[in-house]
Amino acid sequence: MAKKKKENLINGYLARIKVLGKFYDSAGQTAAEALTNLKPGKGRGMSVLEMRKGDQVRAKVLNPITTMRLFSPSATARSMALKNVISMFSDL
Repeated sequence: MAKKKKENLINGYLARIKVLGKFYDSAGQTAAEALTNLKPGKGRGMSVLEMRKGDQVRAKVLNPITTMRLFSPSATARSMALKNVISMFSDL
């Protein structure tokens, strides 16, 4: 299992978000895939999103509205928030 995690660090993206004091982790080949694999129980309140690709790490603070939309059951709101969040990490 450790090999697979190391592979993801080299080839893909790792996403980690802190929402309401709890951490949630996911991985994916693209930034969008890593973000959609995040499954926090409640997406309310301020959050800190950290994205990793290889040795590069970027962390951003998301406001409550963006956090709520990113994990919304509505596909339209989720896709718009996903596009905005991915643009925050365009330098990765």
